[in-house]
Amino acid sequence: MYNISSMYEAMVDGVIVEVTAGRSSRWAAMAAWWLGRQQILNARTFWYGVAAHMTNGLTSEEQEAIQDQLLSDERVYLSAVTELPAIPDFVASTVDGWVNVPISDETLKARYQLAIQQFMNAKARERGYDSLTTAVTYVGDKHPTFAAEAAALKDWRSDVWVYSLAELEKVIAKQRPIPTVAEFLNELPAFTWPETQSAEA
Repeated sequence: MYNISSMYEAMVDGVIVEVTAGRSSRWAAMAAWWLGRQQILNARTFWYGVAAHMTNGLTSEEQEAIQDQLLSDERVYLSAVTELPAIPDFVASTVDGWVNVPISDETLKARYQLAIQQFMNAKARERGYDSLTTAVTYVGDKHPTFAAEAAALKDWRSDVWVYSLAELEKVIAKQRPIPTVAEFLNELPAFTWPETQSAEA
C-alpha cells in the first residue's frame, strides 16, 4: 500500500484509475496538472497530456477556472493533446506495486487497448490524419491516395485487433507472460504505407 505521508501516491493512483476507465473529471484534471508540475515519477509529459485532455472535456466554466492558473508552457498542451495518452510502463508498474493486489483482467486489457489505440492513431497522424478513425472514413474516396491509405489502415486495424485480442486472452489465461506495453506494441503486425497514387491511375 502507498504511504499516507506521501500524498502524491494516492493522487497518482486515483488519476490512473480514471485514465484506465477513460473518464474525465475536474479533480483528476487538477491532480494531473499538479503531478506534471512536480514531475512525479519523471512522467511530466504524461501527466500534462492527461491533464490537458481531461480539462478539455470539462464545462466551459471549469476549463476557464483551470486555464487561469496554468503557466504558458502548460497551456500549449490544451491545443496539442487530442486524446488520453497511454500509461507508461514504469508508471503502471509503480502503481501496481503500491496496491499489492492482482490487477483485474478488465484493467489489464484496458491498459493495453488504450496503448494500442494511441499507437494506431500515431501511425495515422504520420500522414496528417487526426486519428485512425478519421483516416478510415476516406475508404472509397475520390482522391486515390487518400482511398489507398484508408483501405490499408482499415485492413491493418483489423489485423492489429485480431492479433492483440487473441494474445491478451493468452495473457489472461496465463498461457504467456505479461509483456510490457512497449514489448506488446512491438509484436503488433507491421504497417507499410501504400505508394502514392496518381489521379490518372
